[in-house]
Amino acid sequence: MNFAASLRWMIESYVLILAMLMLGLCLAAISMPRLKGVLRLSASMMFLSVAMTVQIYSSVNPSVAFVISEVLLLIGFALLDDTMTRFLELPVAERWVDALLFFACLSYTGYSMWIGLNQRSRLGVLILALCIQSVRSGVKLLMRAPVFLRMPARFLAGCFFLFASFSVFRLIVPVLQGTFPAPALQGGQLTIDAAARLSKVVLLCASVAFGYLWMAALQLSRELDALSLTDPLTSTMNRRGLEMRLTRELKRARLNETRISLIALDVDHFKTINDRYGHHAGDVALVAFSNAMMEMLRPADSLGRFGGEEFVAILPGTNEDGARLVAQRLRERLRTLQFEFDLSMHLTASFGVAQCDLDDTEITALRRCDKALYAAKQAGRNCVVAYSQTTT
Repeated sequence: MNFAASLRWMIESYVLILAMLMLGLCLAAISMPRLKGVLRLSASMMFLSVAMTVQIYSSVNPSVAFVISEVLLLIGFALLDDTMTRFLELPVAERWVDALLFFACLSYTGYSMWIGLNQRSRLGVLILALCIQSVRSGVKLLMRAPVFLRMPARFLAGCFFLFASFSVFRLIVPVLQGTFPAPALQGGQLTIDAAARLSKVVLLCASVAFGYLWMAALQLSRELDALSLTDPLTSTMNRRGLEMRLTRELKRARLNETRISLIALDVDHFKTINDRYGHHAGDVALVAFSNAMMEMLRPADSLGRFGGEEFVAILPGTNEDGARLVAQRLRERLRTLQFEFDLSMHLTASFGVAQCDLDDTEITALRRCDKALYAAKQAGRNCVVAYSQTTT
């Protein structure tokens, strides 16, 4: 086997790799329909693999083959960028850049063919357009990816920047020597430069596929974590999420030497709602209670459903007196709620307030707050009792 045949066999292997990546991504899209942008990523692999196939079998009509491969490459890189845009849920307001690059390349190709320029200059313009597209994708990933996707976003951005850097280098060196990059075929044989360019495209595609799956895995893991810490009925934190949040807030309070207080509340005589109107009415009441409390609390505060009809609010930077005022406002607000299943019914709640000590754990802090709540129930319900009142 001669050298030219070996190069052709290598590029054919690259095309097969892209086809396998495309098939794998299509199957992933079918089995996991929540993955955003995976079909576009698969389509980009298809366009790029077809473009490579056209280039290595372009000996019959090189000019037409170049135009076809140019169109396919530009579409493939535009789809790579669109995959990142849709996965990151960014506005697709920059499509005019893709269109500008597309029509600029095609216009120059048509003009150069009309005045009789060789294919080298057209290839240089195409490489420059692909580099611009790669840099755009890299900058977008660096600047606009959320914090939890920062690591894979940096990896992907580095891959795009490396591709652009190597491509520009391979473009500048021939220009400094007074020429342009060599076309894919010379004398009907595949050139080393063309094989190197196509190899970089394959490596970029493989890196993008890996980075995409990395981001998808992180996002799915984050969603699962959120589901495991969220109460499905009220969309507040569940008990596990509440305890984890309280642990973090206590550590922050000790570090900054700030105060933190808890408010525990329990809906009075909640069982009568379930018995009289059914469990659906009870669910409606709990959702209304949690929504009303979230509206009254600050963005820095946290609310969780501790169990049944009991809720706990975490108030960073608040002492016991401040927490009592918040609890009084919550109590007055909850009394004004009305429900469609009985407009004449007004529910009340009992509140226990406790300021956490710096050496408290989440268990001791919640125990102190629960003791204040129990005292509020013993005092006749529909009232606010602070923990300090239970120790005097």
